[in-house]
Amino acid sequence: MVDVGDDGDVTKVRACGHREILCEVSKFPSSVRHRGDQRWKDNHGHEYLINLPGDEDVWEQMSPEEREKVFDRHREFSEQLTARGHEITGGAELEHSKHAKVVRPEGSGHVVTDGPFAETTEQLSGFYIVATDDLDDLLDVCKLMTFDGGAVEVRRLLDAPES
Repeated sequence: MVDVGDDGDVTKVRACGHREILCEVSKFPSSVRHRGDQRWKDNHGHEYLINLPGDEDVWEQMSPEEREKVFDRHREFSEQLTARGHEITGGAELEHSKHAKVVRPEGSGHVVTDGPFAETTEQLSGFYIVATDDLDDLLDVCKLMTFDGGAVEVRRLLDAPES
């Protein structure tokens, strides 16, 4: 969750659990409103989605002390991003996938089911959106988030089409 003030400045970013991680992030969600604007591109490079998959059942079984270590890693990740010139423009922890809904076409209509009930233990547990002009360094910082042996997926967001 991201708390945005009246002036558009972000004061807190919530990641992994319900802890608030203070970040130096400015003018969110300007990245969404102005991603097609050349001035935004000149100042920020590109935005990247950092997907954080994980085993949700392992998270639910962790002790408070084990969860605190994960929160510490997210704080370190956030601090390193800021210190190295990257800007967090969004992100959130996602609710357990057992609460997800899936919308599928069926016949001439659609059906909504519980799910996704994928044949995997890993589900998307959270994400960050980071603006940067240095992908190589961003990938280096992302190594902090592989502490439990899991992979982190980094994908560039496409620029908004010019109107």
